[in-house]
Amino acid sequence: MQEQSTTTVYRVHTPLVAQEKEGDGHLRFVAIPRGSMMYVPGKLESFGFVDVQCDGKTLAVFSRDIRERAEKVDNPSQITPTPRGESRPAR
Repeated sequence: MQEQSTTTVYRVHTPLVAQEKEGDGHLRFVAIPRGSMMYVPGKLESFGFVDVQCDGKTLAVFSRDIRERAEKVDNPSQITPTPRGESRPAR
């Protein structure tokens, strides 16, 4: 029996910094603003970088930053996309 992969959704409550890999392989720092949704595949590691999906981009974020600057969304089905690609709770 195969283990099922899960994705956990986090809402950023304090802006944080992430790394984005550019097409030429260089890394650049980007800010993830308050209110953004991050989608974390699998288990959140205890330390180091974690690849997340945010606004259609794959970003590397420290797992500690996720734990300290974001909150887990208990009911991701309540999230609807906004026109800019961000997400917000459904009403």
